[in-house]
Amino acid sequence: MASAIALPLYGVLLAVAAVTVWRRPLVALYLFIVGLAAHNLVMALLWGAGVRGDSLEAIAAWKEGLLAVAIARVATDAVRARRLAFRPGLVDALAAAFGSIVVLYALLPQSRLGGQAGADAVLHALRHALVPVAAYFVGRSVVVTRHDLRRLAWTLLGAGSALAAFTPSPPSVDRRRGIRHHAGVNATRAPRTWMWCWPFP
Repeated sequence: MASAIALPLYGVLLAVAAVTVWRRPLVALYLFIVGLAAHNLVMALLWGAGVRGDSLEAIAAWKEGLLAVAIARVATDAVRARRLAFRPGLVDALAAAFGSIVVLYALLPQSRLGGQAGADAVLHALRHALVPVAAYFVGRSVVVTRHDLRRLAWTLLGAGSALAAFTPSPPSVDRRRGIRHHAGVNATRAPRTWMWCWPFP
C-alpha cells in the first residue's frame, strides 16, 4: 500500500525536477544540496512507512536520474555549439581517465580479473564509481555567476542547519546482542540503500 502511494508521487516529483534541470542544469546543484541532505532521513521514513525492495531502490536512485538529465543537457549543448563549455585541463583528463578505467573494468570478464562478482554487483560498482565523475563534469559545464555562488552557499548553509536541527540521536547498540537500534528500527534489517548518518561503533 505504501509503495502504491509513494511511487506515483515520486514519479511526478522526479518528472517536474527533470524538466526543470533540463531547462537550467544549474538547478541540479540546488537539488543535490537539499536532496542529499534529506536523503537518509527520507529513506528512513519511507522504510518505516513500509516501502521496501525495488520500490525503495527506485526512489533512492533520484540522484542518478537527475544527474543523467543534467549530463544529457550539457552534452546536447556541447554538440550544438561544437565545443565544450570549459577548457579541458589536467584534472579533467584525470577524471576522464578514471572513468574510462572504471568502464573498462566493468566490461572485462570477472574471470580475467580473478573476481566472482555478478552483473548486479558490477552495475552497482559502476554506478558508485561513475556518479562522482559525471557530477564533476556537470559542475564544469554549467555557468555559475558570483550571484549563483552566493545563493548556493546560502542553500548549503540552510540545508546543513536544517539537517543538524532535525537529525535524531545516533542509533544505540546492544553490546550483548550486537544489534543496532534507532527509533525502534532494527538497523541490521535496514535496506542496503540506507546508510546511517552516523558511523557504527
